[in-house]
Amino acid sequence: MNAMTVNVEAVSVPHFALRQCVTDGEWLGHILAGPCGRGLYVVERIYDDEAAFVIVHGSRLVPAALAADEEYLAGEILLAA
Repeated sequence: MNAMTVNVEAVSVPHFALRQCVTDGEWLGHILAGPCGRGLYVVERIYDDEAAFVIVHGSRLVPAALAADEEYLAGEILLAA
């Protein structure tokens, strides 16, 4: 599985720690994880048909931790041209 960076925006079902996963302005699915809060995370897709992801990075990312082909702008991850 390929890891990707996402911006976690909102809690959808807090009892199950499911959170909406949004990147580049497009809804991608839910994150299955313990409490993580809003912020940037590295995730891997675990269920293609259910759009579920799991966090594979232990903490929130900051702009300095992004890959060379990514940039942080207005709370979202954008691929650099």
